[in-house]
Parts: sequence; C-alpha cells; structure tokens
Amino acid sequence: MKVICEICNEVIAQVEPGDVFIPMLGKMFKAPDSFHGYDPPFLPDTEWEDMRCGYCNQRPFTERDGFLTDEGYIKIEPKVVETDVIPSSVPEDFEVKTDNVQEEKTLPEYKCDVCGRVCNSKAGLGAHRRTHKK
Repeated sequence: MKVICEICNEVIAQVEPGDVFIPMLGKMFKAPDSFHGYDPPFLPDTEWEDMRCGYCNQRPFTERDGFLTDEGYIKIEPKVVETDVIPSSVPEDFEVKTDNVQEEKTLPEYKCDVCGRVCNSKAGLGAHRRTHKK
C-alpha cells in the first residue's frame, strides 16, 4: 500500500497496515519504490514528530494515529501486547501523585444577616440587602 503525503500528495513510502502501530516510527515505512532500490523515507528510529516528506519537507501526516494511502485514509489502532506476566499487588504505602490534579476551590460565601441567603460575592449580597429596605 502506498503512503501519500497529506501536504503535497506525493507517494513517499510503502507500508503493510499490520506493520504500523502507535507510536509510529520510521522503521515501519518502506521505500516508495523498492524495485528501483530507493532508500526508506525515514531513518528507523525517527518519531512521528520528526518525520518529513522528501518532496515538500513538511510533516506528511496530520494525525498521530493515521495516514493517507492510495486506498484511502488508514486509522491505526493502538498495539495490544499480550503477556503472561501478572503485576504484583500495589503496596499499602503506595501514594498517588496528585501534581496535575486540580483541587476543588471553594468560593467565599456572603450570608445575609436578615434572611440567611448566601451570595457568592460581596456585591451580590449588597444588592440582595436592598430588597429588605422596602
């Protein structure tokens, strides 16, 4: 199957869909014309971010999980690796890092002395208090 650059529409590689998985690496793509002995389009360890089309020098794929071919757009499924290794249980003293977890922030509450209504802002409480002066 021929791989086509999504920018310039040139054939840049050949691929077998079963040989490509996420994350895409250069070694998954073969030369565009193996008959003439061309080199593969990417070095074996080239990552998706660093892949460039040999014609337009742009990233040939707009998505990390798919690419354009002569047979249409191919969506890649993540590779599932089966293993017989069973992970050990989690130790009791195991702590979960919460560096990226945002804590729920509580807003200050302003309570009306007359009726007990709670407002989220001082200005809101001031406007509410005027309803009691009629």
